[in-house]
Amino acid sequence: MRAVRISLGPRAVGELRGDRDASRFHFRPDYLDAPDRAVLGQWFEDRLTSRIRRFRRHFHPWFDNALPERGGALRARLTRASGLSEDDDFGLLMRLGENLPGNVYAHQVANTGPQSDSSAMGDEVIDEPDRVSRGLRVSLGGIQLKFALSGQPDRLTLPIVREDDSRWILKLPGRGFEDLVATEFGVMNWCRAAGFHVPETHVIPRDAFPDELGDLPEVSSGFLIERFDRSDVGRIHQEDFAQVLCVHPESKYKATDALGLGRFVLAILGSQGFEEYLRRLVAVVATGNADAHLKNWSLLYPDGVEPEWSPMYDQVSTVAFKGLETRLAMRIGNARYLRQVEMSHLCWLAEQVGLSRATAESAVDTTIIRLRDAFRPEAIGMPSRVAEVLRGYWKEVPLLRRHGLDAG
Repeated sequence: MRAVRISLGPRAVGELRGDRDASRFHFRPDYLDAPDRAVLGQWFEDRLTSRIRRFRRHFHPWFDNALPERGGALRARLTRASGLSEDDDFGLLMRLGENLPGNVYAHQVANTGPQSDSSAMGDEVIDEPDRVSRGLRVSLGGIQLKFALSGQPDRLTLPIVREDDSRWILKLPGRGFEDLVATEFGVMNWCRAAGFHVPETHVIPRDAFPDELGDLPEVSSGFLIERFDRSDVGRIHQEDFAQVLCVHPESKYKATDALGLGRFVLAILGSQGFEEYLRRLVAVVATGNADAHLKNWSLLYPDGVEPEWSPMYDQVSTVAFKGLETRLAMRIGNARYLRQVEMSHLCWLAEQVGLSRATAESAVDTTIIRLRDAFRPEAIGMPSRVAEVLRGYWKEVPLLRRHGLDAG
């Protein structure tokens, strides 16, 4: 059995124990008793005083979501470089323990044998040589190949000592999706111009990639986005909604629907947070993004305690690429496809959680108008091919026809 100490910044909060067959997490009593206790995750907050359940035959889902997804290019590259098998979750967590998303750290501790409660935890941290060497030591979510980088957009480097100084994520397109970079850049600019909180973004030519990245797919450019979990004063804690629900990444499409997610949003962020959820759902439909699954919605903890919406990320127009799914990642009422969404579906969502239809209509109408007015393909860097596809798509979506968005 292996044991990993979990920390938020310098403060140890608990211990994760297990092997390939099961895992269990326990909080440290001194963490639970601390008056200024930071939040690890919403799922844990609901279970602070109860026995943390054992996940049989599975790695703990919350920590699973802190690792690159199985079957993805980044996980394959990381495990290959580390000499690990792709299903060695504990090994990968320990390998990447200094370089996890948010403010979480994971350090292997001496195995003191099976633990039935949180009264005795290993204190001796096992020192791993070359733990933070440059290169493949950074954990980022998702399937797509991506890298955490330091420096500025015109002079990017790999983090020199540890990942704390990495302020950017460089995403590479998959084979056959070369204009995915320009498309995501255009969509993100569009959302920013419409008033959404979007990190700084750039298109980076291949010759500006750091040489240390080594062998890469043959691509002409990459999409660069500023990290919202890193700042000038240190790390900022975050968690995605697959972690909030504590489900494995493989369940990001099927664990819930838009209403289920909305109920969590209302409980955690209140009515204003839910209104922002409605606005972001409108953006998902307007941009033709059928891939807005649980891992593409996140919470940010600027003060370590109170959650808020993270900036928008991973917004791309899937309808612009032939063969990609147009079925919604999470159905909205009885609408299962992008082209089925109407105002009534979003009003129904609001009414189901206790908000008025008038509140929903106001939020939705305002957002559509802002998106319509902000759609200026040349100004936002949207490829002309994608802009043309989107104009045709808007004509087929009842929600968007409501304000003549198809005339953009």
